[in-house]
Amino acid sequence: MTQKLHANGMIPDLTTILVNILLEEPFFGHLAAKLMRGERDDVPDTGLILDAGGTITLAMNPEFWSERKLTDRQRFGAIKHELLHLAMMHPFRNTEFRDAALYAIAADLVVNQYLTKEQLREGQLLPEHLSGIRLEPHRSLGYYYRQLETLLAQTGKESEADRETVRQWMSRDHPAQMRHAYWSDALTELPDEQKIAQAAAWQHQLNDLITKEAQGAFYRLEEALRELIRRSLTPANPVMDWKRALRIFATNSRRMALKDTIRRPSKRYGTVPGIKIKRNQRLMVALDTSGSLPAIILAEFFREIHQLWHAGAELLVVEIDDQIRNRYWYRGQKVMEVAGRGSTAFDPAILLANEEGVDGLIYLTDGFGPIPEAAPRMPMLWLISKDGIRSDSRIWQRLPGRVVRLVPGGK
Repeated sequence: MTQKLHANGMIPDLTTILVNILLEEPFFGHLAAKLMRGERDDVPDTGLILDAGGTITLAMNPEFWSERKLTDRQRFGAIKHELLHLAMMHPFRNTEFRDAALYAIAADLVVNQYLTKEQLREGQLLPEHLSGIRLEPHRSLGYYYRQLETLLAQTGKESEADRETVRQWMSRDHPAQMRHAYWSDALTELPDEQKIAQAAAWQHQLNDLITKEAQGAFYRLEEALRELIRRSLTPANPVMDWKRALRIFATNSRRMALKDTIRRPSKRYGTVPGIKIKRNQRLMVALDTSGSLPAIILAEFFREIHQLWHAGAELLVVEIDDQIRNRYWYRGQKVMEVAGRGSTAFDPAILLANEEGVDGLIYLTDGFGPIPEAAPRMPMLWLISKDGIRSDSRIWQRLPGRVVRLVPGGK
């Protein structure tokens, strides 16, 4: 197999497909115009080729492209598939994840949901192909990566079929792995600073596309897709000291009560009974158990919860995904695992907090879920996981109470 790339090669009908993309989905048409195009017969079908100079080429295998069994809509989908990867900066993010093969699968699970049935080719990966686990639609690459990682760590017979499917997808000769191998091959020898610079350059081009060149076309994309693209292009949120925020929240949510006491005379009048100030605190801690919170986050969070309990707070812990799965009073015990792993809903926890009359509600979550309709009748603190919703997202802006980013290693 030759690996020569004919940068100026033009495959028959490709121009027609690109024109159709520009007419039907102009945002991706404008994005395609930023790429070199060429033939490469060691690419299984289509692929994005990154070179050390920062150029990205949309490469196609001529034999694949000329197969008569492919419809025009499938050829359209093959190009859009690659453009979706680039719009979400997937070629530049694989080093953020430990397992490159699992990363490639998660990336495909994201982008293939934005292709129609007519645009999908046989064998392309979709969340519904894993029938034994519940994968929520239109979620981030990080969400699918963590779900797959959790699946592979399981040992039960009920999930063996799904684990075997994922292992097949992870095979080096699977098309999903082969086409993604070209994302980083040319960059492996570059210094980290140069890799970051190349990613930043493309990020800048995509930001210009969204805000200037194709702003109207971008806002015609479906909302879930716009949100994923924004998350990929918006600079990371500043990291706040979430532990300090948690302690301040706990302090401010304390109730004070006056209590008569015969053990302490009144300082003003010297009489008994005197008055004693009693500080009470009942907090509810809601844990999003929809599968989005890594073990390291839960462990660090519970160390802080233990400190609040040790300081005298009463803590009602609620494990919740789309409904309340478990509830218990925290007494200093170790929490080894949580119940749930379904979809996400915030209202049940807020309604329960209102019913219990707690002094404050702390919600640990990634934030991906319906905007809550229930209004909390107490102070509320949202601790959003590192890979959760962004501070510029509509959900973040409409969460009731204070919202803070939670990352491991906070002070």
